[in-house]
Amino acid sequence: MTDVETARYLWQLEANLPEELLAQGRFIVWEGRPRPSGRLGKVPVAPSGTGGWCAINASDDRYWLDWAQGARQLRVHSLVGGLALVLSGSDLVAVDLDACVTWVAGAPVIGPAALQVLGTLGWPAAGYLELSPSGSGLHLIGRGVLRPGSPRKHHGTELLDVGIVTLTGQALPGEGDLTFPNGMLAALQQSWARPTLRASLGPPRSHVAPERTDTQTLNRARNSRSGPKFRRLHDFGDTQSDYPSRSEGVAALVAMLLYWCDSDLARAERLYRQSSLYRPDLDDRPAGPDGRTRLQLTLEQVHSWRRRS
Repeated sequence: MTDVETARYLWQLEANLPEELLAQGRFIVWEGRPRPSGRLGKVPVAPSGTGGWCAINASDDRYWLDWAQGARQLRVHSLVGGLALVLSGSDLVAVDLDACVTWVAGAPVIGPAALQVLGTLGWPAAGYLELSPSGSGLHLIGRGVLRPGSPRKHHGTELLDVGIVTLTGQALPGEGDLTFPNGMLAALQQSWARPTLRASLGPPRSHVAPERTDTQTLNRARNSRSGPKFRRLHDFGDTQSDYPSRSEGVAALVAMLLYWCDSDLARAERLYRQSSLYRPDLDDRPAGPDGRTRLQLTLEQVHSWRRRS
């Protein structure tokens, strides 16, 4: 961004972001980096000790910035895409609606499916809504709690409570109350659940503590010695940092989940579906004559490999 573009961008953010978000002290700078798929990856960055900029783990609060610090960093790094808000460790939830906006006579028009999601969550009375950096999607940010174990992705819509959400300041009219109506996030997730669930791929191991929730299991993995690598894969969907291909990153995450789930295939499948790597268009494709999906076949193959090694 040029100096003029940066000044305009910061003015737009400060003018449109709710005071609650401006006061969060959870800003980071992000940089656009191309992915092998051709899409633009939004990588959190910070100044390095050598005078350049390096990728960071946005969940590390040592890198979080208040508004003044974020604006200052943005002004000195001309290659960045903008500022983002860190969701990890907060009660903030972002709803990422992809490819739902068309432009008519210079004005954005929201598609009916996205309007239904927004209405379910109480917008325009609840949440802060803005255009995504592409101009063809939307980000709705508000306060709420996601239901563990329930779907977080559905037909171009994703619910996020970890990682980051990029900010544009291109706000759409709303009433400024950030809190989503009680229970509506869980109701939305429940509406995305499959009407019938495939039987468990394998019986649960009897010595797995039944009281351990999905959140507790994921947090154990995040806080382990391999936690940084696990977070990059599960929370951010980042396979480029540690693996030469996406498929190898997927296999690595599956192996980690099987370890922390004590080889419970059904539980590992459920936790994978909560990850940023989960892609219904790829993972739910039939992969075997008996109806197994591509994800289930991957789980079984990695499980078999772990048993042999």
